[in-house]
Amino acid sequence: NDDGLITGVSCFDVATSSWQNCKTSGQSPGARDGHACTLIGSTMFIHGGYSKMHFRFTNSLYGLNLDTLVWELYPCVGPCVRERDFHTATAIGKNKIVVYGGRCGQQIFAASSFFYDQSFYCYDIQDGKWSEMNTTGYKPMGRRSHTAAHCRESVVYFGGFNSILNKHFADLFVLNVTTNHITEVRPWGEYPCARRRPACVLVGSELIICGGTSLLPTKEYIDHSDTFILNLFPTLQEICLSHILNNGMDYSVLPPHLSSYLKELRCIDEKRYEDEFKVYPIL
Repeated sequence: NDDGLITGVSCFDVATSSWQNCKTSGQSPGARDGHACTLIGSTMFIHGGYSKMHFRFTNSLYGLNLDTLVWELYPCVGPCVRERDFHTATAIGKNKIVVYGGRCGQQIFAASSFFYDQSFYCYDIQDGKWSEMNTTGYKPMGRRSHTAAHCRESVVYFGGFNSILNKHFADLFVLNVTTNHITEVRPWGEYPCARRRPACVLVGSELIICGGTSLLPTKEYIDHSDTFILNLFPTLQEICLSHILNNGMDYSVLPPHLSSYLKELRCIDEKRYEDEFKVYPIL
């Protein structure tokens, strides 16, 4: 927190809406921030981060068994991925973790001492080995503070920030972990503006993106409270209804349940506030 880095683990009980501190054992990671986290089975993995105690980035991988609350340091056989913070680590299946982005290097104080990695890396839990993924297709720029979600055989990425370029990102791209091919996706509908630190979660076939921070033309930062929903696999009916609404077509001849649904969406659409970034909720 603002007073310093902590090493404790806390658990939020959704049923009781309460927090509790967890007493862990084993080889636990040191205090850090900007680390990445993902879940495979009953093990929560954390990777990398910035150690304020040692004034350097880290590249260690730890796993916490959520059943026993025992920490374990996972080995690195052969070359390891570079030290970094504010990256993403995404679980793929039962044995692999894909790492992308982050601010890489050893120290944080001089801009010349860190860089933004454009490569994708995969850690095999069984072999304890890191490998660089030989990707094809779209080449996203290096960034930190982006967000990612696993969907079927792919990882979906959005947003981020590059301090060397002083650039926020709004691109949405998909890494197919089977073919290692990256595709930039330009969905129709209202779109979130360029931002860093957004949160996202996949619910069914819908990617929910919430919040984040952007830079205004006045050089002031704005923290967003908006939420966007992107349907990754829309049905033909949903595509048709969106086309009708976006093109102002007459929907009074449609069945009552569809016309009332479109009327409700249009009423919401008329109340939207149009700011400089055109940040709207997608319903």
